[in-house]
Amino acid sequence: MTGNFTVVYIEMRPAVATKVMFMTLSTLLLLLKTSMCKLLVSESFFVSPGGHTNSHVEKSSGFACEFTYACQGGTNEEWVMTMQEDEEHHFSCSVSRPEHSPTSYLFFQHFEMAITGGHLKGAVVLGEKGKTCNEDEYVTDTEKNLVYSASGFQSHLNSVFAVFTRHREDL
Repeated sequence: MTGNFTVVYIEMRPAVATKVMFMTLSTLLLLLKTSMCKLLVSESFFVSPGGHTNSHVEKSSGFACEFTYACQGGTNEEWVMTMQEDEEHHFSCSVSRPEHSPTSYLFFQHFEMAITGGHLKGAVVLGEKGKTCNEDEYVTDTEKNLVYSASGFQSHLNSVFAVFTRHREDL
């Protein structure tokens, strides 16, 4: 592949950061799959425009990942929610367009990803053309286990990726 890589640091454990380099979400998911991740859930769902708040939730291994959103434009789009576990018992939840699908044409008014049963360690949100959203576009609240759109959100959403653990780790 050619192009520029974006470097993202996701805090996985106290004093340890995992460096993830990616160009697109599909590349990121490929990196996760090759790092001995166990796929727990991978379910398609349709994101429905119309400005109404909708939710999709998946559960596995005592955890729940819920994606709540409202958006406008066009018709339903297929998206995928995936939950994985790595060999060190870190878990991830991601919401994105299916691999090889075009970029979303929907304009998201707001979004939120909530983790239940685990403790959020970090998150990455990708916006237009798969680029990492700016800090003023989303909030990662590790106390409430939430990732959600902030006032600076530009309405373009490509994916939301969150990493969490089973137990809260003290710093």
